[in-house]
Amino acid sequence: MSVNPISLEVIRESITSVAEEMKTVLMRSARAPLLKEAGDLSCALTDGEGRTVAQGKDIPMHLGVMAFTVKEFLKRVPVASLRKGDQFITNLTELGGNHLPDVKLIKPIFVEKGTKRELITFSINLAHWPDVGGALPGSYVPWATEIYQEGLQIPPIKLFTSEGPVEEVMQFVLINVRNPNERRGDILAQFAANEFAERRILSIVAEHGLEEVLASFKHFFDESEALVRSAIEKILDGTYEGED
Repeated sequence: MSVNPISLEVIRESITSVAEEMKTVLMRSARAPLLKEAGDLSCALTDGEGRTVAQGKDIPMHLGVMAFTVKEFLKRVPVASLRKGDQFITNLTELGGNHLPDVKLIKPIFVEKGTKRELITFSINLAHWPDVGGALPGSYVPWATEIYQEGLQIPPIKLFTSEGPVEEVMQFVLINVRNPNERRGDILAQFAANEFAERRILSIVAEHGLEEVLASFKHFFDESEALVRSAIEKILDGTYEGED
């Protein structure tokens, strides 16, 4: 399906604004100064396969790993097991963890299609928690000889359902970190950012239609590939060296 160029740009800017607004929601709702004042966080949206469709003007190191986080997540959590209202928490290194304090919350977003629900996007946000347990406050352990000294490792695990927080999981996380009340507030801020993203995505689909939105996603990917190929073609043949 081809997309009207004007509609394409409207959808592009609308989707991008969702990622930007997610950051605002998270910063205004968070408890930790590291998040609400320093803004050590990032937000993005992917398609149903985990390919990035939008990201905020956030921290490049975060966004670089979030480009494959959902893809790795889907290798561990089957799509068939995902439900409307689910949100998963993780800081696992294999899922794009820069370091353990960078904790992600991932939310699948579904669209009603007749009697079925179609998974169309994931919203994902990453927040640098001031503490994630470990040997020292702040979870920076320069003398660490193994990852277990650096803090709590969280595999992708469901932290929220449509009925609210999974308190058993919440308590498991909070009992292993310092200042648990502040951490709970930060978790709820991450939750709120993803809930906001769902409402905005569904409003965009309602306005433009599911087929047009998905066709726009495909155009984004094709456009990105063309730009990268064009850049690579400009590199002259030869041997290149770098030192840092």
